[in-house]
Amino acid sequence: MSETAEHVRDRVVALTQRLVRIPSENPPGMTQAACDAVAEELTAAGFEVRYVEETPGFVSVIGEHRFSDDGPTLVFNGHLDVVPVGDSAGDWTHDPFGGEIDDGRIYGRGALDMKGAVAAVIVASASAVANPAGLSGKLVITAVADEEAGGERGTGVLARQGLVEGDGAVVVEPGDGDIVTAHRGLCFVEITAHGRSTHATTPDKGVNAVQIMVDVLTAMRSLTLDHTPHAIFGGPSVVPGTVVHGGQKVNVIPDTCTAMMDIRTVPGMSRERVIRDIEEHAVACGIDAAAITVQVASWGEPGETDEGAHVVKVCSDAFQEEFGYAPRVRSMQAYTDGGWLSNVAGIPTVMAFGPGTVAGCHTVDEHIVIDELERYARIYRSVIDRFLGAAA
Repeated sequence: MSETAEHVRDRVVALTQRLVRIPSENPPGMTQAACDAVAEELTAAGFEVRYVEETPGFVSVIGEHRFSDDGPTLVFNGHLDVVPVGDSAGDWTHDPFGGEIDDGRIYGRGALDMKGAVAAVIVASASAVANPAGLSGKLVITAVADEEAGGERGTGVLARQGLVEGDGAVVVEPGDGDIVTAHRGLCFVEITAHGRSTHATTPDKGVNAVQIMVDVLTAMRSLTLDHTPHAIFGGPSVVPGTVVHGGQKVNVIPDTCTAMMDIRTVPGMSRERVIRDIEEHAVACGIDAAAITVQVASWGEPGETDEGAHVVKVCSDAFQEEFGYAPRVRSMQAYTDGGWLSNVAGIPTVMAFGPGTVAGCHTVDEHIVIDELERYARIYRSVIDRFLGAAA
């Protein structure tokens, strides 16, 4: 970069703080204000900007800059929604939406996952536009909604509508210092048990939906989902009962009870088959089919890119240039939006390549290390140079 290291650092820190200070918890997932901040930065940097909003409130922004009419297209992807702070707010030692700096770290919900990396990409991209010598083709930045719920209302919209195309894409999720080229899919299933209310002193005149759900969740512990074993991931994972809600008052037989299941899918699985497998297994375990309804609440595509893809090599070379050693190329169990880009948009995609670790995400006192954030800003600039020609 032509800017001084101090200038790059200051810009990345300031933009990370700005984004962290804009609440965008999912649910409810509203990202308009965060997109406005990103759009302002990209416009000032010379990008053409457009908003995408298929579902009200779930806003994504696309910034594009064309260096020349020929040459490849490189896409960066990052999400602006964050998981809720929820009941943990009182346990934080820093304001979850304060963007406070302490001991070389920026604190706040989304600082690590993943507004810091989005800021690093924007700063790197602005540098490339300001200093375009040797660059050709097009640079695309997608800052999206809904990743924390599977991405259907964010990157999924861009992919399905053909709004994002490219020769290579990089999702700037935390990569634990590695390059991730494959990840499982995300499937959140909601099961509702249906009972009949009555006074708790006459339980025989009602049907207890909570007791039905107890039987359902016990049955789901032995659920086997139809799939083709995958060379990397093997089979899917199933965790029943991650969230359960039922009953309104202690002396009333509950007429409904809902429970969520976290299922991580492998390539080839469909949401329709997942629902059918759950329903059939429940019946086989003695559950009345009419007593429950099953639906997929969130769905995110699994993703896999050949480790030999050009975009993978470019990221590896840029990392090695910065750190002095080659990164490990691997898969991971956690989900990213990369599956939408690879499977639906057909773009060879690095599924996660960003600062920080997955273990640090969604935690109390979430934070990003400023030194690492600055280094990844340099890495992303190097990726741009290498992919779009300056360092080829």
